[in-house]
Amino acid sequence: MRRALVLRALPVYLREDASKFFRTCNSADGPDLTDTPVALLTVVTDDTTDAALFSPESICIVVEDEILTIVTEETTKM
Repeated sequence: MRRALVLRALPVYLREDASKFFRTCNSADGPDLTDTPVALLTVVTDDTTDAALFSPESICIVVEDEILTIVTEETTKM
């Protein structure tokens, strides 16, 4: 619960538009990152449901239209 609240507070803290800060894309399609100053990109599989957002394929940190970090389940286990 606390993690979700902290993530929701990030755009406010960074003074970014929350509607553009949280992005979701399909793993097959790839993201459209044009004009993205800062964002958290959630990558989901083709057969996604709303619950899949709580266990995505990966989460990426985007700065200036570039993916800087990719966090997957394997990297969090290390």
